[in-house]
Amino acid sequence: MTGVERHGASGRAREALLGAQVGGFVWDSDEAVGYEVALEALNRAVGALNVALDRAEAGDTSVAVADVADVAAELGEIRRVRATLDPTDRVAVGQVTTRYYRLADRYAAAG
Repeated sequence: MTGVERHGASGRAREALLGAQVGGFVWDSDEAVGYEVALEALNRAVGALNVALDRAEAGDTSVAVADVADVAAELGEIRRVRATLDPTDRVAVGQVTTRYYRLADRYAAAG
């Protein structure tokens, strides 16, 4: 029996205390799934953006110089978003998912 169990903590409070003891995070399953979907959207966007950069470096004239600057800015933004996204903020997770799946689709369609 852990110290948390002996002291009668229950439910989410108990899970949070146990998570803190092992240095982990405690999210409900909906939050975990939503967060994973948002991370997948970010990953797809990174892939699509990198393809656009590769095409530009290969001399593909359909990728404009302005697009290259936009791609670099988007990659920087994705790093920031990934580092700061809170899995328990369902609104932000939903916004990230929508924005970055759309971004990935836009760049994939252009290629």
